[in-house]
Amino acid sequence: MYERLRSFQGRLIPICYGEARCEGTRALILSEVVGIELFRQPSPYLSPAEFQRRFEEAFAELSPLNLAHSDLKLDNYLLVGDGLVILDLESVTEEDPKNVEFINQSHAQHLRMRYEGHLDGLARYGRARVPGPPTMPPAGWDTAHKRLSEMEQKMQGTRTKVAQF
Repeated sequence: MYERLRSFQGRLIPICYGEARCEGTRALILSEVVGIELFRQPSPYLSPAEFQRRFEEAFAELSPLNLAHSDLKLDNYLLVGDGLVILDLESVTEEDPKNVEFINQSHAQHLRMRYEGHLDGLARYGRARVPGPPTMPPAGWDTAHKRLSEMEQKMQGTRTKVAQF
């Protein structure tokens, strides 16, 4: 998919430098994207209309190729400058040319609704921004968080190894 989207690399998607094998698993070597996670943006937050505009513009770039990004989780995108970067391309699908614009517009609207829910949650709980762990973590959170931290540390070492190819 990265090859097909080469003209978008470094702007709409990360730059793909190639493939490697890491501990027997295929890995892509991608550029680092410096941006703001949607859940971590500083106040004042983007308005829902501006949020949707950014997604409509990004998805409109995919439409001429009959492509849609279908993994509609807010953490699959970073705010970068006046736009956004799509991070996870595993769920980019080829769509019928007759439907692709409608699909991409629907996806932008769906993401806006999810974002509005996020903003409602911030307003309801009076948070200026979303902190790391929740105030009242669910049972087992400490164990899961510790495992995640260990995995991230292991992956950091893996990224270094992959970068040394």
